[in-house]
Amino acid sequence: MIGLSATMAQDIVPAAATLSPEAHLGKVVGTVMTGLLLGILLSRVVSGFVAEHGALLRSLAHLWRRQGALRRSALAQGLLSVGFSAFWSTLAVSSRRP
Repeated sequence: MIGLSATMAQDIVPAAATLSPEAHLGKVVGTVMTGLLLGILLSRVVSGFVAEHGALLRSLAHLWRRQGALRRSALAQGLLSVGFSAFWSTLAVSSRRP
């Protein structure tokens, strides 16, 4: 689920620009960007709370070192995310009305 939602920030702005009517393009893109920035700021607050519980974060390093399957999966998902974003971003830009 995290992998699927990780690319949303890069994909939603071009999609919103493509799907919005010309008369409301600025407002739609501004609203989407505001939501994205608020999400980023709120995630910083949540990550600060998680960071206070340091044992949880330290366990990630332990898992990363010991689990080869985790490293391979993370690399594969990262590459899929890059490909997914590149495909949909260029598709949204190329299909924009003149």
